[in-house]
Amino acid sequence: MTLIQWWTQAFVRSFSHYFLLPLMLLVIIVLAVPAPLLDFGSALGLSDLIVHDEIGKRLLVGLALGLLWVTVLYGGYLLSQKDCREKRVMRPRRHVTFERYALIITACFLATVGAVAVVILIFHFGSPFVARILENVV
Repeated sequence: MTLIQWWTQAFVRSFSHYFLLPLMLLVIIVLAVPAPLLDFGSALGLSDLIVHDEIGKRLLVGLALGLLWVTVLYGGYLLSQKDCREKRVMRPRRHVTFERYALIITACFLATVGAVAVVILIFHFGSPFVARILENVV
């Protein structure tokens, strides 16, 4: 399968079909990145749950978030096998191992989230810039 087929068949039609799977990955990313860096949820103590002074607790939190990420991907892998058996999505030519599936779905997820973030940033911070471009085009 090509990368576009992986994105359309495995990620969009199978993994994202089960809406809670990408939503859980998004929650894990929000917990791991913006919470400690941007002090997101500090009023509720969220950043204190993620970032500890002790290195052992930090490693344990990272391990727990990584294990949760792999668990979500494994659930998606099992559901994609079911989708292939039911012919809801195009079956790959050869058997796909979980490791390959996890890497590709993670790449597709991060690329999709990154593209959406770029579009949001362009329209949020670049609104006057986009308006000037559209004025010149019309």
